[in-house]
Amino acid sequence: MCVDNHYVETYLSQCEDDTVFNHHTLNAKQWSEAAIGEDKHGNILFIHCKSPYSMHDFNQCLLKLPIDIVSAQHLEGGPEASLVLNHPGKKLFLNGSYETGFNENDKNQHLWPLPNVFGITRRK
Repeated sequence: MCVDNHYVETYLSQCEDDTVFNHHTLNAKQWSEAAIGEDKHGNILFIHCKSPYSMHDFNQCLLKLPIDIVSAQHLEGGPEASLVLNHPGKKLFLNGSYETGFNENDKNQHLWPLPNVFGITRRK
């Protein structure tokens, strides 16, 4: 998908008939994943999975969940895949680990420097 002359790696998208299409074919490469998605109600989904999957298999897992996902976009994979929630009521620190050909183990226990940061505030 091309947005403002930049290519975005979209791997799930909703078709006109409301089915959701998995854009990735079978591939042997696997990694931990950080992604952003949207459900059919317009809610943003922040997605993290430390377990390594190929993109095709990861997409299939997302489609089987009862979350009504209609689109998803890869943000980061491997040890760099992170999700941090720092809220007074809830703190969550998730890190990635595995990546085929780079870090083929699940031993990473720390957050790497963040390549992508999203900040969220309540609408007024």
